[in-house]
Amino acid sequence: MENKAHALAAGFFVLLMAALAAGLAMWLTRDNGSYQAFELTSREGVSGLQPQAAVRYKGVAVGKVTHIGFDPDVKGNVLIRIDVEESTPITATTFAVLGYQGVTGLAYVLLDDAGMPQRGMPPGSSRIARLPLHPSPFSKIAEQGPEILAQADVAMHNINTLLSAQNQQLFTQALVQLGEAAGSINSLSQRLETTVTQRLDPALAALPALALTADKTLKSLQSTGNEVSAMAREMTVSAHRLNAPDGALEQARIGAQTLARAADRLSSNTLPRVERASDATTRMTRQVGRMAEGVSDNPQLFLYGHGQPVPGPGEQGFVVPPQSRRADVWRGRRSRSYPMSYALNTLNLIAASARHTRATAVLAAILLAGCSALPEPPPRPVVYDFGLSAVPAATAAAPQAALAALALADVEGAGNADTSTAVLYRLAYADARQLRPYLLARWSLPPAQLVAQDLRDQLGQRRAVLRTEDGLAAQRSASPDGLSGSPPDVLRVRLEEFSHVFTSETESVGLIRLRATLTEPTAAGEKLHGQRLFVVQQPARSLDAAGGT
Repeated sequence: MENKAHALAAGFFVLLMAALAAGLAMWLTRDNGSYQAFELTSREGVSGLQPQAAVRYKGVAVGKVTHIGFDPDVKGNVLIRIDVEESTPITATTFAVLGYQGVTGLAYVLLDDAGMPQRGMPPGSSRIARLPLHPSPFSKIAEQGPEILAQADVAMHNINTLLSAQNQQLFTQALVQLGEAAGSINSLSQRLETTVTQRLDPALAALPALALTADKTLKSLQSTGNEVSAMAREMTVSAHRLNAPDGALEQARIGAQTLARAADRLSSNTLPRVERASDATTRMTRQVGRMAEGVSDNPQLFLYGHGQPVPGPGEQGFVVPPQSRRADVWRGRRSRSYPMSYALNTLNLIAASARHTRATAVLAAILLAGCSALPEPPPRPVVYDFGLSAVPAATAAAPQAALAALALADVEGAGNADTSTAVLYRLAYADARQLRPYLLARWSLPPAQLVAQDLRDQLGQRRAVLRTEDGLAAQRSASPDGLSGSPPDVLRVRLEEFSHVFTSETESVGLIRLRATLTEPTAAGEKLHGQRLFVVQQPARSLDAAGGT
């Protein structure tokens, strides 16, 4: 009876101790932390990973694996569920990878941050957030294993080919040749030793004398170097004198600038004046030539003059000359000079009769005859020009920077268009070859000058227009040193026709024909850029000088 009581007491004691051990174990393994669940899904294998495996963030334990199974949402994928402490800094750049502990093969989940945000993964059917699971290094090695084995197979094949029987024979021959080369090198070294003993030693014995000679030569070179140094110092002093503020180079530069300014003044002032004087002389020569031709053709000009001018269209006394009576027109002009010759004959008779009368009576008769022969004063001609310039004042005052500058030469005129101010007309229906002046109409300037003035106004709206003598001055001023620069292009215009043309007795037009030539001044002369003929005709407002101008 006593033994049963002891046994029952022992059983209760064992049960109590077991309960205490279980409670102690539960108390020791309790976990009161706060966790956040995440899911990982991957097509790669997760061998070595077990439930309750550690989850580490950059090597720090932050949780554990709670479940490993298959992903119900994606067939063939492995689903891993982990619990991570809420204090773990999980961001959009966090990703997971499997790590392995040494050689045990046990795996754990390693969390880390990438340098850029990862591609977000939608939560699965459990509505738990998912993190991207990258392949582990062992998985990458397993994927590249076949390629590595294939490359190793190729390498072994190449090694077998290199160590083939034929290549081994070649290696043997190369070794034999190396042995022969070593023997040749040995014999060569023996020859060199003989040469050094028999020939080089005597040469070395002669080196002291050669060194003495070289020393003397070096001393000579040193003295020569000293002389060269002294000469260099003298040249340096001379160079300083040349480059001094008042040295020879400065004086030469000032002289060159003075010569350039003198050449500029010669080109911009003297030569243009000489050209204008030459042009004036040329025009005077043409006038004298025309006068000489007129005197040669008609010597009576000294006595009778040109005769009374013929009135033009719209003027009193105008008569249309028929084509068949052009010679009669000239004879008619000469016939109108007859009263003057008659007056001269009368004066001669009066002078002859003065021998028989008193001087006072003769003088009185001459004065009366002269007063009776004086003609009536002619009417004054009407003066025309192109009117006021159509260029607006704001445009004329604006800076001319839109286009490059242009030099405009004096406009040349055909015939006497550059000197005469007569308003000319042609009767094309009677004689288109004859150019006639209006009797009572004049231009304010020669037509060539009027055209030049209008061209300068029109071209000046978009660019600076210079004279030809101003072109070189503009070139000098545009260059920094005043010696270079590009002169502006030169526009030369020749006025070939400027008249009032009557195509019939009831119709007329104003006709202008001019030829423009654009050239570029160069050192070798003017380079032609282009030439163009401009012909403009406008119906006249009336059949007289006022309508033709």
